[in-house]
Amino acid sequence: MHKVTPDSASAASAQPSPLGALDNLFSIARPSAVYSEAVTAHDQTVITASEVSVSMGFGFGSGGDRRADVDQQGSGGGGGGRSNARPVAVISIGPGGVRIEPIIDVGRIVLTGLATFGALLLVRAARRPRR
Repeated sequence: MHKVTPDSASAASAQPSPLGALDNLFSIARPSAVYSEAVTAHDQTVITASEVSVSMGFGFGSGGDRRADVDQQGSGGGGGGRSNARPVAVISIGPGGVRIEPIIDVGRIVLTGLATFGALLLVRAARRPRR
């Protein structure tokens, strides 16, 4: 059973530090995230290679309401980040040599094609003369 102490209660309610969050994001971009550990079965060794990306953003602002009956000022800021990894290739090592086989994401290809088609339709509609 866990006993709640003042120190543990304050630690549980504490917000993560921005630097800690940044460290967590960049901990994804390490070599073991890009290349998996080798798996060997019989005379074949297989390693997967992944694409790893990290993105983040932040912003700050201030402003106020200066109507005749109200004079309020405020400011704030925020930020966030994301990390993503997806397999892109399989490296096979065996008696016949080394082979690198790409992993083709058919869903991504179809989605890109649909988005491109939609963008072309929008451009065409925008260039059409109005009556």
